[in-house]
Amino acid sequence: MLLSTYFIATSIQHGIMAFGSIFFADNPEALYATFLLVNLLLVGLAALAIYMTLYILVPRYSPWPVILAILIFGIFVAGWSLISHPLPFLTASNSIDWNASPSLQLLINLLLIVSIGSPLLIFVKNYLLAPNRRVKIIFFVLTLVHLAGVINVSILFGRWFLGDGDFKNSIFNVILAIIGILFMTAFLFAPFFAKNRKKQA
Repeated sequence: MLLSTYFIATSIQHGIMAFGSIFFADNPEALYATFLLVNLLLVGLAALAIYMTLYILVPRYSPWPVILAILIFGIFVAGWSLISHPLPFLTASNSIDWNASPSLQLLINLLLIVSIGSPLLIFVKNYLLAPNRRVKIIFFVLTLVHLAGVINVSILFGRWFLGDGDFKNSIFNVILAIIGILFMTAFLFAPFFAKNRKKQA
């Protein structure tokens, strides 16, 4: 249930970003609204990822102090987004530069790492403990998807440190699209594999 909710939330977040980038590429204010909405969803996604990871890996400990810290941090990031009001724009390579300040982009990257990196621990554990080859393949794919997500965030960090935005924006958009497709595929096929697993049990 938690994994399904996580996949749905991630797919919605990627879908909103893709929708805004496609249909409002020439409208900076609409892109800003997309940017703000995606960041708000990212806060909830990071909190869900932390809750899911701690609940599964260390169920003896309460996840709520960490979740509260993430929510406070996320509210701070959202407030900074409102105050700074970046105006995204379409670059020469037809990718979206969200035009966030380096400090704001760094904070968003940290939220991205939490939301993507936390479930990676779950998938690695499930891969190692998987009872059969089919289940191992599923969690191996999910692990690779999350590793791709972490690498993608590192691209943003590279942009933050090096300032070379256009090429990295293009790479980011391509990897983001691939990750979104893989998440949707995992969400659609997860019930099928879960049903087969129950039959085998």
